[in-house]
Amino acid sequence: MTVESLPRTKRPAEPASLWEAFAQAQERFGPIVKDTKGARSKYAALDAILDMARPILNECGLILSQPTTVEGDTLFVHTTLIHKTTGEMHSCNYPAGAISQQHQLLGAGVTYARRYSLLSILGVFPENEDDDGEKAGAAGGVNPASPPPRQQQQNASQAKKADVWPRFVEKLRSFTDLDELERWWSSASTQKAVDEMPGTWPEQAHEEYEKAQERLMNAGRP
Repeated sequence: MTVESLPRTKRPAEPASLWEAFAQAQERFGPIVKDTKGARSKYAALDAILDMARPILNECGLILSQPTTVEGDTLFVHTTLIHKTTGEMHSCNYPAGAISQQHQLLGAGVTYARRYSLLSILGVFPENEDDDGEKAGAAGGVNPASPPPRQQQQNASQAKKADVWPRFVEKLRSFTDLDELERWWSSASTQKAVDEMPGTWPEQAHEEYEKAQERLMNAGRP
């Protein structure tokens, strides 16, 4: 009896570097749908983002880690992608809040930080992320760097702070070094300024920070 050996299926070569593996993963990332109802609008929950991204990262030889660390009086989420073959790492920090906060509030801050730092480091964004801006532009609306119309209906004391927002955005966009941006953002004075912003400005401030962070991270990629 003659036994014929079947040709071996050639396994694809493993990515040689973190950025090669990351590029493969990004090509496979699917859409992220904002399907969780929040206080103001729908958003993509952390578990939905992880369900989409983690299996792909693992298959591409990347490990995701999001531990918390304490620096001074602030709790940070430290998000890291690790290339299993070479040990190369790519990471970013995101402040979750002051450690003096109640545990429930701090826990919510950790979830928020994990979600936004994960979106930022992966370079992905939920579907229809810019719908509001597009609708405003189509209607001849406000400058994207300006607060939404409902926030322009401020009382007298808030009106005095109207110049805070454009100056804040200008400052964020002026950074050319990622480490300097993250040090500035995580400083007590910056976090205090963000917390004292009216209406939904704090949420917008986080989004502007993520855009600046992503811009600088992309600028440093080969």
